[in-house]
Amino acid sequence: GSSPSAALVPFSESTGQPLGWVVESSASSDGTPAVSDGDLYAAYDGGDAYDLKPSGPTFIWQNATGFSGGSSLSPAVFGGDVWATGYELKAANGQEVRNLPNSPQLQPAFVGNEALFFTSNGALEATNLSLQTKWTFNGDGTLDTNPVADGTDVFIGSRSGNLYGIKLATGRIDWHTTLPGAITTNAANPEQSAQGLGLGDGLLVVPTGKSITVFGD
Repeated sequence: GSSPSAALVPFSESTGQPLGWVVESSASSDGTPAVSDGDLYAAYDGGDAYDLKPSGPTFIWQNATGFSGGSSLSPAVFGGDVWATGYELKAANGQEVRNLPNSPQLQPAFVGNEALFFTSNGALEATNLSLQTKWTFNGDGTLDTNPVADGTDVFIGSRSGNLYGIKLATGRIDWHTTLPGAITTNAANPEQSAQGLGLGDGLLVVPTGKSITVFGD
């Protein structure tokens, strides 16, 4: 058979030790899996997506959507659905809900009834859950990270080192700073590990090359 292009290797959160199983795929993926309610969801180029129980692993469902493309296939789970590059599936059974317009790249973010996508044309787009566009933000033209959001702002970075805090309500810049390095997912460079913004416990974590900058409230 063909050699695997991607492998999913789980580790214990408490000990950092491998759990003892590996899921390999002949398709490629620069993304990260999503974990929700004890299930693990992953997506691969070529449209393969699956849901499994990490303790086994036990596969709950697999779906070959046929969608191909996208620089990073990191799914997100929200509202009972799995949102990935190009498509939306039911989390319970993998049934396809719809194709997503503008082939959203990277992992989307959700706040209330709003979805935030980094789209294939390099813009940050806010929509409702019916995918009606509320606003679009282009930044400096080199946006290149997953969006992350709190209750009032959404954050996104660019290859030019610009970091933006955007008002969720209006799509206007709330604050902006420039870091001494590109803020990028590395999705276009398969020789480097993919990375992205992180948000939690009142902290915004931003990787730039070999450095990490942390912002507080």
